[in-house]
Amino acid sequence: MIVEYEKLKEVVGGVSIEDVVVRLSRAGIPYIIGKRGRPFTTEDAINHTMGLSRTALPQTEKMTIEIR
Repeated sequence: MIVEYEKLKEVVGGVSIEDVVVRLSRAGIPYIIGKRGRPFTTEDAINHTMGLSRTALPQTEKMTIEIR
């Protein structure tokens, strides 16, 4: 399931897009910046970062994807 920006503000804290992005990055949670410039991620990505996932996420290089 997708975790959108407003929910991420509740989960990781922060009052701005920049705050949320910094907190996601520090926590090692993979995310994508959507077309409105707001980050989003998935429950699976959060669970995996917390060690709650049984399957490993593929290891990739860090990149930024801009959706227009």
